[in-house]
Amino acid sequence: MDNKEKDIVDKKLIFTTSTRSYERIRELIRKKRGKFLFNKEAEVEVLQYLDETTPTMSHPSDLLNASVEKILDLNFTFPSFERLSLLVLSKRNEYQENVYNAVYRSISAHNFTQLNSLLVVQNENYKSEFTKLKEPPNKPNLSNIHEWIGRYNNLYAFQEVFLFLKNIPFTKIKQFYAEADAFELSEILDTTIKRRYTLLICFLYIKQMQVKDTLIEMFIKRVNKNITNAKNKLEEYKKEHRRNEEKMLQLQEQIFTISIETKNNPSLHHQKLHDLYHRNGGLAYLKQRNQFLNQFHNDNFYPYLLQSHKYYGKALRMIIDKAEIYSVNENLLNDWKKFKRFRNKRTNTIDEDFDLSYLTKKWLKVIIISEDNGQISYHKKHLEIALMYYLSEGLQSFDYFAKGSLEYANTDEYLVSDEELTHELPIIIQDLQLPENGKQMVLHLQKEMKDKIFDFDQHFKKETSSYYRDDKGFHLKKSSKRKRNKEVEKIQLIIKQKLQKHNLLDMMNRVNHHVSFTDNFQFITGTLSKTKDPISNYIYTLFAYGVNIGPTYMSSHCRHKISQRTLSRINKQHISNENLQKAMRTLINFTQSFDIIKKWGNQATAVADGTQIPLLENNMFGERHIRYGGYGGIAYHHISDTYIALFSKFIVCGIWEAIYILDGLIQNQSSLEIKNIHADTQGQNEPVFGLSYLLGIELMPRIRDWKLIEGYYHEMLRIVISIKKGRVIPSLILKKLGIHGRKTKIYKAFRELGRVQRTLFLIDFIRNSALRSNITKSTTKIESFNSFCDWITFGGEQIKSGDPIEQEKRVKYTILLANIIMAHNIIDLTRVINELKEDGLTITDEMIERLNPYMREHIRIYGEFVLNQDNIPNKNIDKKLII
Repeated sequence: MDNKEKDIVDKKLIFTTSTRSYERIRELIRKKRGKFLFNKEAEVEVLQYLDETTPTMSHPSDLLNASVEKILDLNFTFPSFERLSLLVLSKRNEYQENVYNAVYRSISAHNFTQLNSLLVVQNENYKSEFTKLKEPPNKPNLSNIHEWIGRYNNLYAFQEVFLFLKNIPFTKIKQFYAEADAFELSEILDTTIKRRYTLLICFLYIKQMQVKDTLIEMFIKRVNKNITNAKNKLEEYKKEHRRNEEKMLQLQEQIFTISIETKNNPSLHHQKLHDLYHRNGGLAYLKQRNQFLNQFHNDNFYPYLLQSHKYYGKALRMIIDKAEIYSVNENLLNDWKKFKRFRNKRTNTIDEDFDLSYLTKKWLKVIIISEDNGQISYHKKHLEIALMYYLSEGLQSFDYFAKGSLEYANTDEYLVSDEELTHELPIIIQDLQLPENGKQMVLHLQKEMKDKIFDFDQHFKKETSSYYRDDKGFHLKKSSKRKRNKEVEKIQLIIKQKLQKHNLLDMMNRVNHHVSFTDNFQFITGTLSKTKDPISNYIYTLFAYGVNIGPTYMSSHCRHKISQRTLSRINKQHISNENLQKAMRTLINFTQSFDIIKKWGNQATAVADGTQIPLLENNMFGERHIRYGGYGGIAYHHISDTYIALFSKFIVCGIWEAIYILDGLIQNQSSLEIKNIHADTQGQNEPVFGLSYLLGIELMPRIRDWKLIEGYYHEMLRIVISIKKGRVIPSLILKKLGIHGRKTKIYKAFRELGRVQRTLFLIDFIRNSALRSNITKSTTKIESFNSFCDWITFGGEQIKSGDPIEQEKRVKYTILLANIIMAHNIIDLTRVINELKEDGLTITDEMIERLNPYMREHIRIYGEFVLNQDNIPNKNIDKKLII
């Protein structure tokens, strides 16, 4: 009851002594607040609203939240939680039963036979097709590519049953898919027959899209691998044929010498050159040799692509045919259609008009065999390789899309429409305090740069203590190291000694009693867990996967009887990446309420960095990383300046990490409002600077074309509005603006805006020593966090799963476990510091600042080793076998 309600109640009580006054008082409060009692009329309103929302929402918790918001809008008082839950569940079940019935009625006898065949266990491998469809892809070698093409063909045979889903919202299809994907064969057989076939069809529908994505990914990886192999071959050739190149150069020198010496005697000149050519194999041979050598100059590796293409060409063509690629720019696709008419013909050349305006001179040099009176002859195989290469580039830059794809769908379709843009522009301009149009934006940026450069110049005329010059140029002085404070170190030691020893499992359980992070885990259908003691099971599962010992090792070393199968099923059916992030949010909000957090850093600042995670070699998503030096993927973490982990993403090697730098902030749903983000050199990406500026985020890690910013200002804001509305995530846009999309105007516009922001930041960075010091401190924190996570994963760093969803879950398990440990440390540190203060000890802010929640000396991460001397074996032991 708030103060206003209390005042009203007190006034009423002065005049009323009746025992019925309580209800009258409540009615008075409702009238005063304009609220109405939740009655049958209200229930009808809520049920009608649920009719609209149930098709697009999956879990009961989402429907409950939506219902609560609707009740607030209608000014009704809240019914009991039990009553509202029954309304939500009854409407959800009613809708789902209607879907099951509609799909079941559409299935023919032939369809039943098709679907039932998926659930039959085959003798040769003891697996059903349903189970095999869940297996992740391996490396894109020829046999695996053909296996996945076969898988796509098998799924394509179900096109008829996919028509039964045309009236079902995609969000609901994804929900049914997730349920089927989490079920084992025995579990899906145990469901009701109507539900079983609906789940199966949704499972196949999404799987077909995923298989298409996998084939496209294989296509891209194979093209890139072929190029890498060709470049390596070129380097080998250069080493092997360096002597031949030297001979050709010597021959050229001899020709020049003869020409100079015999310039006045043409007949002698001709004779000497003839003898020279004859001694070196003749003119025809030398011309052929020179042409061969010229092909490989200027790093021209294209001729070496033929060897790999001969082996993989057919499989790559099949992928392109099945991908159903389309684009606004049809030039390349039209050329591919023309080429298809010739690919089965037994000829090495093609005489046909192709566009090829998108090809570089290097490609054209290899492709074009001859030009005669405007008629060009092309080398068939080299032309096909070039077209495949540019299709691969186009798919990576999202200039080309695939029909029926999830990962390679048209990103422009997710952006706000012109009508929405017109409505939203004034709002975002006001919220972010941006200029109204491109011209004003350019003037604003130019003035900001001019003012900052002038201030910078004046500052350095007066202030010379932060830099020095030498014969090599201009240098910033290093920040002075923090001096050791023996008194601070003494207090730190006392605090650490007073921290109680804890087992890691006990710490997890204690934190859950405080904050109930396990409430975020639930069965895939959204219903409550039917397992006995779900909280303990969730904690055991989190421990097994978080420290990376796995379910088998955990079950064999756990006193609590929990099987490997139970742990695996909880991981698969109860814990998703989404609810791991929700559990993270719960812990973030809990820790930010402690005073000690505010002493450690700025709550509006975050730090981003990646660390390599090893993968098994036969893995579709593994790569050898040049910077990290190993084989695997990247765990890209965002942590708060107050040490707490905010967000994590598992990404493949070879992708510029900066494109994910904004995802963690846009998807952040915790109480923290991040305004600044620090990153290492991987964050130095111009389009990222540009996009972060328009999103109101200051990224801290030269401008030439102002017209691009002016002309594409509203288009850039269209992207920003779409991100803020949740239509797209920043990484999807930044992939399009990455190295593969550098030809697009929108890329160049973001790049120019990013150059402005990076220039302004660098001026601040050079001028402000405190800023440099804060960035160094923050980046040191995330390095400590990476070390902390390495300590947690005592079961080994390597992720053994080839499934990208499970790979990301493994990373999120670990950072969730890290936050649990930090939460426990924060609780203990607060208690110990308060106890020491009560004992009369002086604890300064500087002493607290030098503490951090990554302390681990007091944690028994392996548990306790107990030797039971009462467990005495029988002294009478058998030494002989019974015959």
